[in-house]
Amino acid sequence: IRYFEISNDRTSVVMQCDRRGRSAHRAQNTNNSLPEIKFPCCPMLGVIGLAPKGELEISTMPAGKHGGNLDNKINTIGSTIHIPVNHPGALLSIGDMHASQGDGEICGTGVEVSGDVLLSCSITGSSEIAENEYPITETKTHWVTHGVAVEDIPRATTIASEEAALLLTKEWGFSMEDACVFLGVAGDLGLCQAIHPDKGTVI
Repeated sequence: IRYFEISNDRTSVVMQCDRRGRSAHRAQNTNNSLPEIKFPCCPMLGVIGLAPKGELEISTMPAGKHGGNLDNKINTIGSTIHIPVNHPGALLSIGDMHASQGDGEICGTGVEVSGDVLLSCSITGSSEIAENEYPITETKTHWVTHGVAVEDIPRATTIASEEAALLLTKEWGFSMEDACVFLGVAGDLGLCQAIHPDKGTVI
């Protein structure tokens, strides 16, 4: 990523990304009212998903069981995203790259950028993960389940928690009771996308 630009209320701040230092700083501000800004560049994909069930076309904006606009900042370099396949060929869509974004995407946008993405795809077949209905992100240190409920964050947290419990029972042999106890001790809930269009995409 060489450069990017963000705009808010007619105030344009041109940002530059230091590829070697993996940081960004404000290069120019049209009204000079903002202080010097510097923060890490953490490129991530806001949208990654497969074609949903059914035959109707949808935009990449909604999030759901198919993935879509999850806006999860851990969907980044080195992450593996497990998504249920509904159609032959899977029909993968990716996009909405951000150089940086906070949890919840509070103002409705991160630092939107264009860029190139290199990824590999494989089919897991009859893996126990296939029993989960929503995408799961796997990193070197964590497994992250998702839940989506339009305008209903409590429901979304319930879905994400149920998905996490299911993963523990099927992948690691936990009983449901032990899975719930484990999640209460070592599980974390967080908002990825709380603005639009599906408030309540959560970890």
